[in-house]
Amino acid sequence: MKKFTAFLLCSLLTLSMFSQDMGLVFQTKSATWFGLDYSEAYFVGTDGFTNPADIKDRFFNSWNMLVKNEYSKYDVGKYFRKENVGFSLENVTARNAEVDINERITNDESKSQHLDKDKVQEIINAYNFDAGQSGLGIVFIVECYSKTAVTGYYYVTLFDIESKQVLITERLKGQAGGFGIRNYWARSYYDVMKFINKTQYKYWVKKYDK
Repeated sequence: MKKFTAFLLCSLLTLSMFSQDMGLVFQTKSATWFGLDYSEAYFVGTDGFTNPADIKDRFFNSWNMLVKNEYSKYDVGKYFRKENVGFSLENVTARNAEVDINERITNDESKSQHLDKDKVQEIINAYNFDAGQSGLGIVFIVECYSKTAVTGYYYVTLFDIESKQVLITERLKGQAGGFGIRNYWARSYYDVMKFINKTQYKYWVKKYDK
């Protein structure tokens, strides 16, 4: 009986802590956008990525800055139901700069599905935050841009900045398209954002907001 009571109390405590964590996702009105993390990304279809250095030295930054510079379109606050969104791109900028891009261009389609949730938590654990940063963090961990599938794959990740605990991470995909490399792949994460706004956020509320 004592063991059962202890188990029940532990379960209730765990459920209470989980509910509090999910409150950070659904109840708070502010969040910090940490950008697009390409540190583990692969680029499938060598015909579509003929200038690897340009992908790293130019487009990693360009894809990240597009969200900020054209925020009326890539409105993180609207898609994630937040009134105030701050930007903090230092972590992804530093990590993206360390990528050996020549090892990431491939024709191996299996690289489009090489991450998992444990790896996402490992990535978040490696982030360095400024003193005083807290609240909800949002980052898109880029898994793959596949030219052969015309698709971008992302782990959309929401986490507690202070504890670095991943609260929600979901693998979502978006169709690429448009003129020029920047716009072609930006279309894929725009598709993901629209899907979150229309469908995925409601699913999260139903699943997690108990």
